[in-house]
Amino acid sequence: MSLDDELSRLILRIHGVPLGDEPWISVASAVAERLGAYGVTAVLHRADRPEVLASAMAGYRDLPFDRILSEYAEHYHAENPQALFERARPGADHYLDGLDPVFTAENYPDFSRWEADRIGIRFHATGYCRPAEDLTYAFAFSGSARTGPFSGEQVPLFHELMRHLRRAVATAHRLGTLTGTAPLESEFEAYLEGLPQPAAILHGDGGLAFANSALLALSSARDGILVH
Repeated sequence: MSLDDELSRLILRIHGVPLGDEPWISVASAVAERLGAYGVTAVLHRADRPEVLASAMAGYRDLPFDRILSEYAEHYHAENPQALFERARPGADHYLDGLDPVFTAENYPDFSRWEADRIGIRFHATGYCRPAEDLTYAFAFSGSARTGPFSGEQVPLFHELMRHLRRAVATAHRLGTLTGTAPLESEFEAYLEGLPQPAAILHGDGGLAFANSALLALSSARDGILVH
């Protein structure tokens, strides 16, 4: 797969989300557009039980997203074969139609009928990000009767973009910005403090704003680095 300028910019945008003001659904929508998907739903949920923590939708058509997401969380998340597959296969990082003989649309007709009639979804490519053992961020890219299933060219691109989304989600979790806005300085300093490697934050003029314990220990050894 060639990394053209548009795709490179999209990847940079993905990695910029944890540190910026852009919401996850916005960058997921850009990914869906690049994939040629019908739409995308992002769901943050518990990995060990059917509990939705946050959700958002983009694309599709002019639908009442809030009402649909409320219906989904209350009635259909527990019947979603993609979510059930993820709980049953915690090592899996994605779900594609036909990937598992048990967790298929045919075996969950109530959910599939609601999904098709309410939203127009016919095909699925869902990637899972697990920033913590009990937490999953699922990006569900959907196909419709018009777009058709994902092609042999789209699937490798889906995997490549999900690789970047996983890294970005892991970063957001460490910074404390996955579910909301947190004070960047304190969260980021806490993250740097937990690193085994020496790390520092500098002011614009090069002055030291923060040094973690590993860097201070290296400095105290007087082996070539002085912190002041």
